Amino acid sequence: AGTHFFDTVLHADAVEFCPILPWRDRAICGTYQLVESDEGGKAEQQERMGRLWVMCVGEDPGEKGVRARAESSLDVPGVFDIKWSGGATAETCTLGHAAADGALYTYSLGAREDSDDA
Repeated sequence: AGTHFFDTVLHADAVEFCPILPWRDRAICGTYQLVESDEGGKAEQQERMGRLWVMCVGEDPGEKGVRARAESSLDVPGVFDIKWSGGATAETCTLGHAAADGALYTYSLGAREDSDDA
């Protein structure tokens, strides 16, 4: 077994693997970073930034271990928590994101063309 390192740039806060086929090889990594102002502003005025990374995770035959490869990323308000919907179907999958701006965001994955299950 091996270890793989991926630099998320911001502080990694949450990781969730997609629970359904055909996305079980996908994980979402949420990050959070408090950007403190030089002016010593109030806490509610400081920026809380984040990023959601879509990662493809699988075996790396050359390394005899696991490899995580970033497929895409999305800049978002700081990520407190993420969770996949338990009611997903083979056609869609929904992710919830509790954010530092006090909102709940949802994102959907659609059917994959390379899947026998879609």
